[in-house]
Amino acid sequence: MKEYGGMRAIGMSNRQLVKMIIAEAGTYGISGVILGCIIGLPMHWVIYVSLITNIWGTPWSVPFIPLMLIIAIVLFTSFLAIRGPAKQLQKMSIVENISVQ
Repeated sequence: MKEYGGMRAIGMSNRQLVKMIIAEAGTYGISGVILGCIIGLPMHWVIYVSLITNIWGTPWSVPFIPLMLIIAIVLFTSFLAIRGPAKQLQKMSIVENISVQ
């Protein structure tokens, strides 16, 4: 909050502040999805092959529907992560933003 207050104090508009929060949340969300796929899909393959394929013979395939559901949840929670702080920062004065501890 102090950093956002400092940026507002040097002339950043509320619109620019919201864009910055969107960029930050988007970066975290997208990098989390990418890293989760890079690490999660191979782990899913190993566990599936060792527990399901070896016992019942069902082959592994990429779980597209659960993957799309997870990505949708990440995007939705990223939207919620933008909305709350942006409204709170816009309501506060610059002095209140800087003095928040």
